[in-house]
Amino acid sequence: MMFRRAAKATRAEEIKSCFVLAVRVDSRESATFRLFRDPVGMEILTNVAERLRIAGFRMTAPKPRKACDAAFRVRFEDHLDIGVTLIAERESGVVGCTVLTNCSVRAWSRVSPQLARSRWMSVCVAVEEALSADSKVQSLRSLTRKELPEGERAELLA
Repeated sequence: MMFRRAAKATRAEEIKSCFVLAVRVDSRESATFRLFRDPVGMEILTNVAERLRIAGFRMTAPKPRKACDAAFRVRFEDHLDIGVTLIAERESGVVGCTVLTNCSVRAWSRVSPQLARSRWMSVCVAVEEALSADSKVQSLRSLTRKELPEGERAELLA
């Protein structure tokens, strides 16, 4: 197990690191099968990961994780990782998803704040492009963490 800490990124509050999207699902699909995770979330994040892999990023495989529907990490050689996490909620034929990204580094590593910002932003841009290219995504907004609605921010960042 690697000990990680949040990486300090220059002007991190300005990075559009959160994405809110809606995915329309077939109304014949029953939402009662869901025990904890929505399979649509895993499908969306798998598509994002595949597009990032094609773009040249190195990453872990998307998997269900604790308290989310799916997550993966984009890995850089200097021990900097960008985590990508998807949380989904299903309501009346639409799945609302929130994709959060965060930047971390191994506890003993030193990475300049400018490099952390540059790498984090490159992953965020690639995630946004991948989500925009997905035909299942109906609407997409990119936000900074401060722009997330207050209730949603407290819930997601806790």
